[in-house]
Amino acid sequence: SLWSKDFPHASLERESCMPDRIAVDLLPEALGWLAPTLAQRLCPSIETAFPGLPEVTAQNLRLYQATVLRYDASTAPGPVSTPVHQDFSVVTMTIPLNDPTEYDGGGTWINPLHLAVKPPIGHALAHAGRVWHAGQPVTNGTRYALAMFFHSSGHVDHGRRFEQRATSLIAKKKIVDACEELTFSL
Repeated sequence: SLWSKDFPHASLERESCMPDRIAVDLLPEALGWLAPTLAQRLCPSIETAFPGLPEVTAQNLRLYQATVLRYDASTAPGPVSTPVHQDFSVVTMTIPLNDPTEYDGGGTWINPLHLAVKPPIGHALAHAGRVWHAGQPVTNGTRYALAMFFHSSGHVDHGRRFEQRATSLIAKKKIVDACEELTFSL
């Protein structure tokens, strides 16, 4: 199976209750849809949602990661969720891939709003990556979502670069090297 539960920053206990994921890079049909949709609809929509920010223009946005998440309540020892966190992105976008009536719970909790947003199919949720947010627990059924993380050619996020290098080292079981990488970033 292409699905994994590999979350480098989560404990094994926490990881067991997190969603399965698969990189869109491994899904050729999804890539065929995503490439033109980014240029024609998604990036212009993000620019409209964040007016007046020069780093968030359709021309400056660069997708650096796209992942399909599967919150399957039947495969975990408890509700499936992602903990409260921030992303190393300028903008994060989540697109629901199935109808919210197919599962109980779910949605994306946004700290400044103090509520979970559960957009219907055909809509997306975009927020600044540094906003504290979480994937709300799915208690029954299965929720599918496409999570996309954008950086901007008009903004260099050194913290994201250090985090990506450290995460790569952790995945290779080079914990001491990862600690040195993160220590260097301070």
